[in-house]
Amino acid sequence: MVEFTNVTSLIENVNLNITSASSSAVKVLQWQCEGEIDVNSYNGVQITSDEFLNKAMDFLEIVQSKNPDLALTPEYSFPYEGLQRLVMNESLWPKAGSLFCFGTQGENINNFKEYLNEWDKHENINVIWNAVHNLREEKNFVSPLIYFFIFNSELYILPQIKTGNMLDKWRNLEANDLCLGNTVFVFDDNNSSNKFLSIICADVLHIKAEHILENVSGNITIFHPQLNENPRNRYFTTFRREILDNTKNTNRIITLNWASKTKLSGTQINFSKPWSTFYKKHNRNLQGDSRKLRLKNLKLGYFFAYDGINEYWYCERKENIKFYSINKSDTGEAQGPAAHGYEPVMISTYDYSSSWLENSNALFSEDSLIKELENLEERYLFPIQTLSNSPDQSDFFFGSCFGHFEEGEIRTNDNELVSRMIIGSDEESDDKRFGKLHLFLILVDNLKSGNIPNALAYLKENHEFTVDEDFPENGSMVYNLKPYEDVEIRYPECLVVITNEKRENKIEQIVTELSAKLSKRLRNQIIVYYEPLGKQGYIYYDKHLDESEIQNPNFTKNFADIRISK
Repeated sequence: MVEFTNVTSLIENVNLNITSASSSAVKVLQWQCEGEIDVNSYNGVQITSDEFLNKAMDFLEIVQSKNPDLALTPEYSFPYEGLQRLVMNESLWPKAGSLFCFGTQGENINNFKEYLNEWDKHENINVIWNAVHNLREEKNFVSPLIYFFIFNSELYILPQIKTGNMLDKWRNLEANDLCLGNTVFVFDDNNSSNKFLSIICADVLHIKAEHILENVSGNITIFHPQLNENPRNRYFTTFRREILDNTKNTNRIITLNWASKTKLSGTQINFSKPWSTFYKKHNRNLQGDSRKLRLKNLKLGYFFAYDGINEYWYCERKENIKFYSINKSDTGEAQGPAAHGYEPVMISTYDYSSSWLENSNALFSEDSLIKELENLEERYLFPIQTLSNSPDQSDFFFGSCFGHFEEGEIRTNDNELVSRMIIGSDEESDDKRFGKLHLFLILVDNLKSGNIPNALAYLKENHEFTVDEDFPENGSMVYNLKPYEDVEIRYPECLVVITNEKRENKIEQIVTELSAKLSKRLRNQIIVYYEPLGKQGYIYYDKHLDESEIQNPNFTKNFADIRISK
């Protein structure tokens, strides 16, 4: 059974911002790195390229300039040359109250101990050996997370050793040769209920969420560094859900994986699903300042999704450094508005192109789905034209085309998978997005060919995509198609929807549900396109349409009163 050790039992009165009871935000700086990794049974996972070392060294400089409360790197990432520079250069040490949590590259256990011994000899540097002296199994190499922090003006180095191996069916790496630790360190504060701990990648396969919740009281922030091909596998998603669903406290999770172009040298193995994500309870609001926060963060490559209960803020898939702030749950004596702000709030982002460039992000420019949409005719380009200035309008527009509106676009499935049209998280997400793109292009083809009910004939050859001018305050005046030339109809706009549903009774149900959400002025102006069961080609459902009502729309029947004949 893994032991949970409070850091205050090792060093009394450690004072870190992540655990202190104050209203100050916690600034987080994290590197989602990329590279070609080498693997062997002696050292484990390493990267020896000069470029990767230079990126790591530059990351230290950014950490020094930004002075974060948490500096984070993924599992197996940070090179020992970089650690050596950090330890030996006092100007690079964490500031008082800060905590560096560096997932380090694999290293042979004997070489690892030599590094620690060397560092421990220096004045004002203290290595805490508990985890290393308390190994459950000592084999060839370690996959450590090393904490660095300051106490009484001295640098403390606290290694935590991975407690269990990754999926290793052929038993040719971690299952055979990884040293296994027995300790998870819990950063705590005697005057606060805030706690911080790390679980290293596959440790979630060996440490149950309930075990953590039983042994660590208070409001927990968990850092989960990974080198993981499938960060949304059911064991990981279940672990996160159980941590977040705890009703006694408010917990948060930060996952940090490798970027999408990472690959294993000499193999076809690619790490194409980063899913580096900040998790928290959803605040039950998607409007107002919550909308402003989503738009602010999106511009810096930090994207929102949710499942109705929890929020997921995920990074773009390429290599990047993100700098943002989060909250603490126990804010001490702070009350009211002073106690909590919004979270997470992006501060800045870095992209790598021979060097780290701050806030040079070019969103959407490399997205293959967006490039496909750019080939459409002018009248169908609305969701692309509005993308730069009002991406939430694009979300709403695409959502309306699929009948689930904006909320449906930013909602994940039960496995945390995003299918948002304007931005995907990874290749698995793209598969879902391109399935939706296929449907959307079929919708466009039907409109272009004039496959529009006679009741709405004024829209044939006279339409363009849009959303309500009052968005996002549109209420029930929801539409996505309008005439581009004026017509003598008071409310000529229309809602067009396309679906994968095949059965007519399901289409009827969709129309009924959409109708209930719309203003009476537009209830008859809904077109749902579908491909009937056993047939090829999309048709529209029009049994609810009444041409006379649309041409004279001062009165509209209650949709429930319209009898649909079979």
